[in-house]
Amino acid sequence: MTRREIIKKIMLLSSSMFALMACEDKNIRAKKEKNSNSINLKKIKLTNDIYNFNQKLLIPDIEKYELKNNIKHFNFKIQKASKNFIGKDVPTYGVNADYLGTTLRVKTKDLVSLNVENNLDILTTCHWHGWHVEGQNDGSMHQSIAPSKSWNPSFEIKNHAGTYFYHSHAHGKTAEQVYKGISGMIIVDDDISENLDIPNEYGVDDIPLIVQDKFFTQEGDMVYTKSNRTTMMGHMGNTYLVNGVYQPKIEASTNLLRFRILNASNARTIFLGFSDKREFYQIATDGGFMEKSLALNSLKIAPAERIEIMVDISNAKNELFLNAYENYGFVPIMKIDTSNAKKSNHKVPSFLTKIDWINPKEATTTRDINLAMRHGSLSINNKKFLGSRIDEEVKLNSTEIWNLKTTSGPMDHPFHIHGTSFQVLSRDGNPPLDTERGWKDVVLIRPKEVVKVIMRFNYKADKNNPYMYHCHILEHEDGGMMGQFSVS
Repeated sequence: MTRREIIKKIMLLSSSMFALMACEDKNIRAKKEKNSNSINLKKIKLTNDIYNFNQKLLIPDIEKYELKNNIKHFNFKIQKASKNFIGKDVPTYGVNADYLGTTLRVKTKDLVSLNVENNLDILTTCHWHGWHVEGQNDGSMHQSIAPSKSWNPSFEIKNHAGTYFYHSHAHGKTAEQVYKGISGMIIVDDDISENLDIPNEYGVDDIPLIVQDKFFTQEGDMVYTKSNRTTMMGHMGNTYLVNGVYQPKIEASTNLLRFRILNASNARTIFLGFSDKREFYQIATDGGFMEKSLALNSLKIAPAERIEIMVDISNAKNELFLNAYENYGFVPIMKIDTSNAKKSNHKVPSFLTKIDWINPKEATTTRDINLAMRHGSLSINNKKFLGSRIDEEVKLNSTEIWNLKTTSGPMDHPFHIHGTSFQVLSRDGNPPLDTERGWKDVVLIRPKEVVKVIMRFNYKADKNNPYMYHCHILEHEDGGMMGQFSVS
């Protein structure tokens, strides 16, 4: 197939994708989103007749380190590159790679030194999303890296085993820099994860999936457009990539697979499920394992959320597809060849770990955080982001409850808080969704909804190196829907 034929097919599929997105009945959507984190796959007719999956899924390399004085030293180079996604080389950014980054893998209590070198001709940063580090090590706009300069934070890994990620947090440029490739997965192990009887061979039965939507032109260029519309609505693509690959395939060597899924899209929230509507099991949220595995047949994942699942493919036909379901239509995004899958030695555990649930009575402070879209402006608590202003002051080692609410505007907002993990207490006074019963650092807030979260603040962030809280639609973050808080 020629490059022109490939691009033509992609544009045809992209048009179909947008048509499917436009046809949903709003009343059904509202009812679906209010009551569930899944969708009714029985209402969706599945077909894969027009898709080809010929490219092997790329598994990001695990970044190597040098051990000195019991400290693991890592080196990351943020660099310009190019990559052929659909038949044409296009300019990209990468971290020790031509697009996206290598996987940073560490263990709880490791001492690490992370040398991040900026080989771009523009300012950037490297934020450790979800990690519990002090403000000076967080990698936000206050730890900017100038061109040809390096940043070298050192700290102890405090997080539970889980799937995290790193990405640019250069204010006003985050969306474009992440879109072009400054993002990569982080895996943290601990004694609990190493002793669970679950798939754990990286890239074989424990597989990272970084899912993104990108916009490709008919000429094959990957385009990022900054406009008033994208600032307000977020940048949406017309093509899905998984680990930077268009329509990838994997050849399963075992019947029980574990997928670590990161939605690294700028703005798109995605429903995922399998083409034969098979059941799978969620085992982890953003910040680590859930207490019990949760049976599902579809799953909603917002930008910056991470979800770990396990799926048994032993009774599948020779091929299975992971689909993104869009408004009662679907787009297959990855093919799983099951023909040579052997029986796994692992199993889906009913119990995973014991979570330290925070008692709401521990909270000494309650804050209201109101997100608004109004007259072409984005704000939190009626304030547009200002880097020189501290919006909230938090006491070190305190426990707080935050009431998160969208006060105006039609959109859902994935809300992220730096420097801690939280637990969802309620949605509009009702219990949280089953899929978010665990440690979180991103939560999706629906229009006019109040989401109550509780968290402990155990790490310092002075006023020169404050933490951020913001909508993780990256264009909203860049556009002013962000605030800062100190912890002291």
